[in-house]
Amino acid sequence: IVARREAEEARAIKSRLTATVSHELRGPLNLILGFSKLMALTPESYGENLPTPYRADIHAVYRNSQHLKALIDDILDLSQIEAQRLPLVKDLISLEEDVVRRVADSIRPLAERKGLYLRLELADDLPNVFGDAVRLRQALMNLLTNATRFTDRGGIEVRTAHENGRLRVSVTDTGPGVRAEDLPQLFKEFQQLHPTRTREEAGSGLGLAISKHLIELHGGQIGVESRPGAGTTFYFTIPVDADDAHDPAL
Repeated sequence: IVARREAEEARAIKSRLTATVSHELRGPLNLILGFSKLMALTPESYGENLPTPYRADIHAVYRNSQHLKALIDDILDLSQIEAQRLPLVKDLISLEEDVVRRVADSIRPLAERKGLYLRLELADDLPNVFGDAVRLRQALMNLLTNATRFTDRGGIEVRTAHENGRLRVSVTDTGPGVRAEDLPQLFKEFQQLHPTRTREEAGSGLGLAISKHLIELHGGQIGVESRPGAGTTFYFTIPVDADDAHDPAL
């Protein structure tokens, strides 16, 4: 009992520290991000064009500021989830229109820039579900971003289905795949199994862990199937019946 209490107190202290530090970092970072975005994307607003060598540096500052902001946002989300303080704003939503299509539209330009296809195979007449569309989009966005990041040839397919009272969404890529012994590590915080060329490409290592928590907050489950050289399929299911969608954060 004492050990459990001490562990819970330590976790609460860690969550408060993480949230406090992250909030303090966001202030100056948002200032850097705002000015670097202005200088990188609308240099004409300053009246004079920046010299060419400066433009490359400004774009580097802007890209890395975006990367840091995404990392801080992920850490804040994870700390709120661990402290059971992440509220879900649930409503009756269409998984296809409010989640899958909107996320696919956001990811498609990134996939096309890499020469990848992005295909949707959506089931007919999917029932509406009771859920938080923003958080479900966040979970799916993490899966699709990872699939795009680690796939160099071929592309990605997103499928939906209605199975045994649950809606299933799967993301299948033609990337390098994952060894069976590495699969349990994928949903752990700060785990990255594939090498990346740049820091921005590497991400935070928190996306899959956050997706797992968000799906479980909806009473759902998330999983992965993969083989080396045969691509990877991430999938999640959420219950159609609102009574089955128990929210531990409430």
